[in-house]
Amino acid sequence: LPCSTWFIYQFYMVGGPQSHQSVPKFFGFLFTCHYIYRGYIFPFFLSVHHENEKNFDLGVAFGSWLVTVIHAHLNARWYAEYGKHLVAINVDKKRRGGKRYKWTCTWRFRIGLVLYYLGLASVIYHDHIMRTLRPCPNNARYCIPHAGLFQYVSAANYLSELIMWAGFAMASWGPNGAFIFLISVANLIPRSASTHQWYLEHFPGEYELLGRVRLFPGIW
Repeated sequence: LPCSTWFIYQFYMVGGPQSHQSVPKFFGFLFTCHYIYRGYIFPFFLSVHHENEKNFDLGVAFGSWLVTVIHAHLNARWYAEYGKHLVAINVDKKRRGGKRYKWTCTWRFRIGLVLYYLGLASVIYHDHIMRTLRPCPNNARYCIPHAGLFQYVSAANYLSELIMWAGFAMASWGPNGAFIFLISVANLIPRSASTHQWYLEHFPGEYELLGRVRLFPGIW
């Protein structure tokens, strides 16, 4: 909620010299849609075991709030004012005649956008897998996911997030994308290790036989 609200205020209301341009507006649409999903749709469908209903870490909540607000501010200002390459008609001086091109024609934008959409689709899919685990068989408190990338790694949802934000960083090519990607790396890699260890402890013997790794298939 704070992220999407602050971005909408900064980009659409405060605005800037680029906020009316099509490419910044497109990125603004991507950003807003992601956080509408993450902030509203995902929690709405989330199923929590009754023994976990009172678990709430204020420190984690504040940290998440701070990161998302900073991310919203960086994106709003980058798209509305500072990301000049997003709207400029650039000149490639290395080519004869100084060929002119737009940012949307570059490989960074196109590959980044493909990665972003693949990552986002994977995030939604693996979120769905985690939601449909409940209720667990035999009224168990915990159960193991078996579909999608969960067949290879313990933290398929985290891997999907990293792919998504890597694509976002490449497509936008600015401090806004680098910030969220590096924050995600610093946060999700240790969490994937903790998640893997959690499964090993709660499903001793059974989980080891699945041959899964922590985050990157066949590597770690």
